[in-house]
Amino acid sequence: MEDRRRQNLILPLTIAAGGIVLCAFVFWPILKTLILAATVAVVVTPYYRWAQKRLWGDDPPQWKQALTAGLVTLTSVLILASFVAIAVILVVKNYDLLRDFAVKASSYVQDVLSRKLSAEFDLTAAVSEKAQQLFGYVGTIFTAATRFFVKFVIFLLSLYFFLRHGPGLVESIRRSFSLEHRGILDRFTKTSYSVLYAIYVVHVATAIVTFVLAVPFFWLIGFSNVFFWSLLCGVVQLIPLLGPSLIMFAIAIYAFATGNTTAGVLCLAVGYPVVAAAPDLVFRPVMMGRHSKLNPLLLLLGFVGGLMSLGAIGFMVGPLALALLAEALKLASEHLRAHNKASGQEEG
Repeated sequence: MEDRRRQNLILPLTIAAGGIVLCAFVFWPILKTLILAATVAVVVTPYYRWAQKRLWGDDPPQWKQALTAGLVTLTSVLILASFVAIAVILVVKNYDLLRDFAVKASSYVQDVLSRKLSAEFDLTAAVSEKAQQLFGYVGTIFTAATRFFVKFVIFLLSLYFFLRHGPGLVESIRRSFSLEHRGILDRFTKTSYSVLYAIYVVHVATAIVTFVLAVPFFWLIGFSNVFFWSLLCGVVQLIPLLGPSLIMFAIAIYAFATGNTTAGVLCLAVGYPVVAAAPDLVFRPVMMGRHSKLNPLLLLLGFVGGLMSLGAIGFMVGPLALALLAEALKLASEHLRAHNKASGQEEG
């Protein structure tokens, strides 16, 4: 009887798997956009539910649920678009400053290496060329505005769909599992939410804290364009461990290269521990510890590997994949220990 039940499952499961493969093939060009919308929806869903309950109470009619999903979608997209627009505008506006920063810092490093190693380096020319290429991508972004607009619309619609119908789809899938297997699915669901929460909410909060700490620091040491330098520190804080440390050392080198020795010393003695290290090593672990037990090194490896293999979307998918793998290995280990214990084979 049990074998017959399993055989009856083969056909619908095969059809479902075939449908997934077909959709992945058809929607491959926009698959990254859909994944991005899904990850944002996972994090925004609790706020959607809170807004829905606050506005309409428990169990509102369908049209009110749809209206709330639309409002939350528009709000989320406006916030994301505002951050991107501010970053692009500042980069374009401070193009000359960034190029000067890269050239002077590399020139200072080149002089130091030449004196210490008694060898000639053409680091300045190389950095200048790479900086020119990097900032030249801004023009490419504007020329691709049409494609970006299409993907933006797809992202907007997808985010609304996942907010409005995602929880129901997940619950339908959950109910199709047995009670024993629902616990396993819940573990992976909880892990996914923890990772995405850490990426979107904790990282952004850490970046904001870094920005707030950087503003008075750069103002006190007499840097011009205080807002720009502070925002730069906040943006690189999104890359845990590596980003804030490297940028503060680079700013210190730039200060030394421009003859501002006092500012360079303060960047290393005060800026690094207060602006770069404290948010990364104190604030981030505290925030993450409240919602998950994720290893920061695991997240860093996921960021680097994901960015190298998938591009920008890998920033979310890489850590998520590693966290799910770690949870799967932990689950397998628990089942093996339980099996060995039941079989009387467990040692020690």
